[in-house]
Amino acid sequence: MSSPKFRKADQYYEDQYDSRTISSMKEKEDEWTAKLKLITNEDELLKKRLVAYMDIREYGTRFSQNKRHSIQEWITTDERKDRLVNERPIPPPPYCPKCDSYMKFSDYDFVNNNCDIQFIFSCGGKTKHNAILESNGKPLTAPKQFCPYCNGVIKTKVKKTKTKITATDSCTICTWSDTIYFDIQPKQQLLPISEEERKAYCTDFKKSKGFLHDLEVLASISAGDDTGYDLSKIKMLKVADLDKILTEALQKNQFIKLQFEPPKITGHMTIHFSTLDTSERTEQQSIKTLKKIISEALFFSNWRLMSTEINYRLGYLTGQLKGVDQKEDLQKIATEINTTP
Repeated sequence: MSSPKFRKADQYYEDQYDSRTISSMKEKEDEWTAKLKLITNEDELLKKRLVAYMDIREYGTRFSQNKRHSIQEWITTDERKDRLVNERPIPPPPYCPKCDSYMKFSDYDFVNNNCDIQFIFSCGGKTKHNAILESNGKPLTAPKQFCPYCNGVIKTKVKKTKTKITATDSCTICTWSDTIYFDIQPKQQLLPISEEERKAYCTDFKKSKGFLHDLEVLASISAGDDTGYDLSKIKMLKVADLDKILTEALQKNQFIKLQFEPPKITGHMTIHFSTLDTSERTEQQSIKTLKKIISEALFFSNWRLMSTEINYRLGYLTGQLKGVDQKEDLQKIATEINTTP
């Protein structure tokens, strides 16, 4: 087996993910900085700073939670590519009648969710000609397309620049044509990562200094007893009440058989739940709809859907809820209610 062409050292993927995290977190901070500069009312500014803090914290938490899974996906994809390269040797080069010479191998292409391989050959001097061979060595031939109006054969012309690919389909009989544009994203270079930034944005961004730290201080002030937020407005739901409210909300949207596992009690209560989706929704639609229903139904209560992902398998969904009754936790919920636009 030849040396890997695509699989890189583990640290490469770690740096790649952290670099993207740092860049995205900085963009989020800049976005909130611009918004906050437009607010002149002090009370409104304090509320929006709290919203900004919570938004950035949640944003960073998602990066942290998805890191291991994303890196493993990248590694698996690159290892699959290396396996395909080893299993499928480069076929003999095709002949180019326009240049009167054999083409040279140029690059690999991976299709069908990176589960199959194609080989790209090219040649030519002033005019560059390309050919794509499939994994079995046979030329890739595009199926004939026909005009939706007159059923005439469609021909495609492709024009490529540094930033865009333009593909124009036109009928050989009538005047029908259609043009599609593809933006070419420049290959991004992995910039050196500052270990200080890695610690601030990737390791423990919640404790970082700077913009987010300032917002956290303001948030802790806002969550104190001087906020004026009335905790009595929060609906203190017992587990039985939780069951009733969610069952009614879910059944209206074709989710049935809500079930709770025995709760775990620490500083708060956590309960794993499951439900069945009887609709024709896709996996992503089902998860998104369930999150929306639960979040809206419990927004004014002492219960929250935990940030861990909802799991889906063949219409069976599971997740986790958190219930609180301590003053500190209730103050955070009251703050969330009062600062949500």
